[in-house]
Amino acid sequence: MKKVFTTMLFAFTACTFAQVSPQTYTVPGVYTFTVPASVTSITVEVVGSGGSGGGNGGGGGGGGGYAKGSYNVIPGATLAIQVGAGGAGSSAGTSSVSGLISATGGANGVSVSNPNIGGGGAGGTGIGGNIANYTGGTGGGGYWTYFGGGGAGAAGSVSNGTNGGNTIAWTGVCQTPGGAAGTGGGTPGGNGGKGAGFTDSGCNISNPSAGGVNFGGGGGGGNGNGGGAGTGAGGYCQISWLSCAAPAAPTNSTPVTNQLICANNTTTLSAAGTATVNWYATPTATTPLFTGNSYVTPTLTAGNYTYYAASTNTCAEGPRTPITVTVNATPNLTVTSSASVICVSQTATLTASGATTYSWSTSAPTNSIIVSPTTTTSYTVTGTSNNCANAAVITQSVAICTGISSAMTNNEQILSIYPNPNKGDFTVIAGKEMDLLIINNLGQLVKKISITSTDNYRVSVSDMTNGIYFITNSDNSIKQKIVVTK
Repeated sequence: MKKVFTTMLFAFTACTFAQVSPQTYTVPGVYTFTVPASVTSITVEVVGSGGSGGGNGGGGGGGGGYAKGSYNVIPGATLAIQVGAGGAGSSAGTSSVSGLISATGGANGVSVSNPNIGGGGAGGTGIGGNIANYTGGTGGGGYWTYFGGGGAGAAGSVSNGTNGGNTIAWTGVCQTPGGAAGTGGGTPGGNGGKGAGFTDSGCNISNPSAGGVNFGGGGGGGNGNGGGAGTGAGGYCQISWLSCAAPAAPTNSTPVTNQLICANNTTTLSAAGTATVNWYATPTATTPLFTGNSYVTPTLTAGNYTYYAASTNTCAEGPRTPITVTVNATPNLTVTSSASVICVSQTATLTASGATTYSWSTSAPTNSIIVSPTTTTSYTVTGTSNNCANAAVITQSVAICTGISSAMTNNEQILSIYPNPNKGDFTVIAGKEMDLLIINNLGQLVKKISITSTDNYRVSVSDMTNGIYFITNSDNSIKQKIVVTK
């Protein structure tokens, strides 16, 4: 009993952990089979056991049935397997896989009364096979206590098993080999064993019976002079499936430049795999963003984004390869002028900020430039940070400055007012810092203005009402007339 338990435990262990197709079971017993991961279809082939021959001129045992089929299964599901025991009859001789498929065993042969020939066991049948179901042969008939019938052949992958041969009736001479063995119906179904007979005419020397061969063969019948019956062969079960494994993780084949981009752009990511490539937004997402070797992202704002590529085949999806895209912000350029309006021959300083490097339309590579246009002119500056560029345009206004001018004391500088006449808005430009007074034609102080280097020696005046005004300094060394007419 201990030996049987050890054998069955070994078979169970092999079944549970050695998940290599095919799994074959040839030792009678009960087993458990776990469907491997990713396997959704299996092919099963079973042969019932052979019946044993009857004693004392009994008939041969019947051959086991055969069935084969293909079935859909769930990965990880557990299937119960039974391999029939030889000589156990139809019930205990059945080989089966859960409720999917079975093949009953052949019946044992029995003895018959004199002067009859018979007692052969019936063959087993295949049940549930959607590819093939075949029947084992019937055991050959024995004659009373003299000669045993031949064991039947098991059904196989090609056809039914053939019947065992009947022995002859005793005619007073015992020299006969017994009934002939039946043949199996193809691999793995086995042949039957021959029945028992005698090699001498006096029935003294037995020609022994034979047991069933391979799987499911019936045993030959015995004789009544010490020639025992042959034992039926045990059953058979094999489970096979297409070898299939999840593919390896794909290789990131995205160019480096595609993984480092500027904001408000899309980029193309690429992955090379051995199967179809799916793209995902997260490591655990179940719905792909796209299927194919290359994926075009949506328009991305500044930040870091990681996408995941996985190869998939008919078995399963493999590991996911992360591919990260770094999106740098484009520079937010600000451009200012030291003077919104300048006169012809005057200069203004244009200054850009918000980037790391700069390039002006004048070809200057600095963040600020000094310009002296003769007419209103637009300048373009391109700022770059982290390989991302942005451009800005600034327009420098130039006025003709046709106002009334007067020489200052010692002729050092020129005071200019433009436009003049005007509609209440004008600009005063001087050559140095000074405080000036705006006086109306009644001699009343209307406004005090200061010209400083901070403002590039200019000041804008607005919202003056209609009238005639004078700009003067504290000692009246400067005095200019302004006409406001709206």
